[in-house]
Amino acid sequence: MKNKKRILLIASISVLILGGGGGYYAFANRSAAVATSSYLIGEAKIGDVTKTVTATGTLQNKNNVNMSFGTAGKLAALHAKVGDAVKKGQVLAELDKKVLQNQVDSARANLKSAQAKLDLLRQGPASADLASLQSQVTRAEVDLENAKRNLESARLNVDDSYLDSQVRIAADQMELAQNHYDTISKTGDALQIAMAKVQLDQANKNYSSAIAAKSNISEAQTQFQSAQNAVRTAQAAYDSAVIQLKSKQEPPTAADLAQAQATVEQAQASLSTAENNLAQATLTAPFNGVVTSVNVREGEQVGGTATVVSIQSTESALQLEVPIDEADIGAVKIGQKVAATADSIAGRRFDGSVEQIAPTGTTQNNVTTFSVTIAFTGNVSELKVGQSMTANILIEKRTGVITVPSEAIRGIGRQRSVQVLNSDKEPPVQVQVETGLDDGTAVEIKSGLTAGQKIVLGTRSKTGQNNAPANPFGGRQGGNLGGAGGGRNLNGGGGNR
Repeated sequence: MKNKKRILLIASISVLILGGGGGYYAFANRSAAVATSSYLIGEAKIGDVTKTVTATGTLQNKNNVNMSFGTAGKLAALHAKVGDAVKKGQVLAELDKKVLQNQVDSARANLKSAQAKLDLLRQGPASADLASLQSQVTRAEVDLENAKRNLESARLNVDDSYLDSQVRIAADQMELAQNHYDTISKTGDALQIAMAKVQLDQANKNYSSAIAAKSNISEAQTQFQSAQNAVRTAQAAYDSAVIQLKSKQEPPTAADLAQAQATVEQAQASLSTAENNLAQATLTAPFNGVVTSVNVREGEQVGGTATVVSIQSTESALQLEVPIDEADIGAVKIGQKVAATADSIAGRRFDGSVEQIAPTGTTQNNVTTFSVTIAFTGNVSELKVGQSMTANILIEKRTGVITVPSEAIRGIGRQRSVQVLNSDKEPPVQVQVETGLDDGTAVEIKSGLTAGQKIVLGTRSKTGQNNAPANPFGGRQGGNLGGAGGGRNLNGGGGNR
């Protein structure tokens, strides 16, 4: 009886153990299935990864110029108005050219004179020129001698001892003449008396002149100074004549020729400047186009740099100007391909390439951007100047590579990993990967994965919402495969396929 109870007890325990084990096994399987179904699953696929820089700008005409005269003056004639169609070479506006023409004529005359002097210097003096210069020297020498004599005479008139002696001499002569006249008056005839009278009168005059010269010493000093100045002037004229004669008699030096040549070249430059100013007084259309603005009126004074007329070409290609943030400008290179779109033309893509990058940036509201010019390569007849467009500049592209959505990547720094789901009945496995290009939506996998492997993108919450891990490489959190890109770099047409 005891044995039978023991057997029943053991059997009951065994049933409980077996039942419990079966229950645990069923529970474990159900838990694994529930865990697996809570993951957001993606797949490593063969696809393209494209990194672009996107910016919005305005269409411009490649040949759109603001025209100015380049020289100041009064606007004499205006031959264009806004909206006029003009041909290349057509005159648009003119300044008053009278003053400018006079400047050209004067500069041309100066050049002619400078060239003639240089030619004469090279040829040497003619015999007639030497004879003329010698004659000038002779005349100057005679004038100098006369001036020196006049100076000597003036010097005596300011000498007190000389003047005193002249007074004494005149007094003695007057006394002799008086005695002679008194004697003749008594014994001589009428003719002798008359002659003695003349001599006496002359002696009296000489005495009076001597007394006057003695009294007018200040006037004599003035005359002496004038005589000195006359000698200096005559001496300078004589020296100059001698120098000119010697310079003609001697051959020109290298320095003389160089100076004369420099004078000619300076005159030529002045003539070129004057002619250029005259030419700039007429504005002509540089190409076929349409006048877009006129900023002056006839009779106004116009500055040399002021915009007079603006012209837009009717034949040149359109170009797109877009501002690129300083954080992205380093990745933009001339020649990179561009795909542009316009909101007003749905479904059309316009291809082009980067043609020019501004060397300096523009800062506004503490944001610095660089202007990038995009030239189109296809038909752009649908586009209009001033139209807004969005440009996607292709920075880098990988084709036919293994890609995963950006939200599948985990890790910080150089260490990158992906959670791989090898089986629905097993938890995901962390796998180290080497990543390449990341466009913010998809990431290139260089090693660590093969196409077709299942990967974990995130988890699904109890409320049915998707919880994806944060993407440290520019993507946003999301549960959709190949979710939207973040940051400035946008996917320009790649993604998994």
